[in-house]
Amino acid sequence: MPFAYDRGYVEADSLLPGRGYWLKSMDSVKYSITGIPIDIETVAVEQGWNIVGSISVPVPVSEIITTDSNLTLSAFYAFVPALGDYVAASPIQPGAAYWVKASQSGALILRNPALFIRRQR
Repeated sequence: MPFAYDRGYVEADSLLPGRGYWLKSMDSVKYSITGIPIDIETVAVEQGWNIVGSISVPVPVSEIITTDSNLTLSAFYAFVPALGDYVAASPIQPGAAYWVKASQSGALILRNPALFIRRQR
């Protein structure tokens, strides 16, 4: 059963792009999630801690844009089961979820860095 975070864990009936989820399982089964590739996604965040996901390609943390210049973010933290701890992560990987603390409510824009570079030329 997937769980989203909204000031506490809540069961999720469906998975949305850009949003992060915890998947509770009593065994170490690998799950496959299919869908269409996503090159850009706007992800809403609330003040405080949030779980965010990614898009279809790795996104360096330095390439994540905020929609408000006053919105500041902590590092993005991934849980590493082998360590039983959280570590700062970059890049943000497809299929993974990350904790990030936002200074205020707002939104993050995750986009495929390869497409952005091509448009700049």
